[in-house]
Amino acid sequence: MLKNIFFTVLFLPVFGLAQLGIGTSLPNAMLDVNGDMNVLNQLSLGGSESDAGNTGVSGQIVASNGANPASWQDIRVPAGTSALVLSSKYVQDDQVGLTLVQGVTTPYLENSDISAEWLVIDGLTTNFEVKKTTNKVNFAAQTVAQRDNSDVASYACAVFVDDKLRAVRTDAINTTAGGYRVYNMNVTLSNLAVGVHVAKFACRGRNFNSTGSLAVGRVLNATYLTPGMAKSVLKTIILETL
Repeated sequence: MLKNIFFTVLFLPVFGLAQLGIGTSLPNAMLDVNGDMNVLNQLSLGGSESDAGNTGVSGQIVASNGANPASWQDIRVPAGTSALVLSSKYVQDDQVGLTLVQGVTTPYLENSDISAEWLVIDGLTTNFEVKKTTNKVNFAAQTVAQRDNSDVASYACAVFVDDKLRAVRTDAINTTAGGYRVYNMNVTLSNLAVGVHVAKFACRGRNFNSTGSLAVGRVLNATYLTPGMAKSVLKTIILETL
């Protein structure tokens, strides 16, 4: 019955300016359909009594133009992403941070398990979901390292996915006592498995005088640094196929 009413409305003359509702007794437009609609053939936009309208081209989508008539639009893919588009973005920040202890400078092995030497900044832990087999996942981290004495101190920070080491960057700080250094890390992983994953940001000490402290994302000397300035941020951006 609903189909018969719909096609009658489309193909019979409509007299006056009365609004018509299908599935509703209170229409809010000239034709108000409250229910599913199935279009078997082409869809045209911008037509008139003498013009059937524009059917667009293959691959275009119908885009709203606010109070103006809808129009056909091309799907724009960002340059350099090889037909990947942004599907989701996660941002975590933390002002708790951690204090490192002196470690070792041995090499780091990709896909090795997370160990006790790595101290995780819990506030940056991110659960994210990959939905397409072709994907790129970008991790961008920023934090601050502060030393409470003036000797050179080296450290490393890493991204773990599902407790496996996926990327690591080392750095060193060499300032006067209380000085600090901004640490940045940016890494992209390709074609992670479809499903839910857990990303962790962790750091460990490498080589420095153990009589002093080295903090990451935490204030050791408030004369030079505030908690807001020292906070850590981890952004997780997922690009996937359409």
